[in-house]
Amino acid sequence: MTWEYPRQTPTGEQTRLVESMDIVDGLIARHLVCWGWVGFKKLRAAANNTPPAG
Repeated sequence: MTWEYPRQTPTGEQTRLVESMDIVDGLIARHLVCWGWVGFKKLRAAANNTPPAG
């Protein structure tokens, strides 16, 4: 199962996520989340405890 979350903010910035799950016997066997470039920069900044670059 795969789905995408495109999201645009009021300032025009777009955060894109894609999730993929492998389902085996009705249970999640594997779950993968892929972040777009804007989301990745926000995650990296949060991990470094610094504001994201513009």
